[in-house]
Amino acid sequence: MALDARLEWSQMTNPFGKGKAQGAKPKPSASAVADKLRQALTGRNA
Repeated sequence: MALDARLEWSQMTNPFGKGKAQGAKPKPSASAVADKLRQALTGRNA
């Protein structure tokens, strides 16, 4: 879960573009990423 949140955060804040084409994957909302990061940092699962 922490790795997923880290990957999403790095993709959202990547200044160099996407790199690989990812298809029509919807962009995660900032609140969803924040929730995942909070869970990863606290060690709690929803």
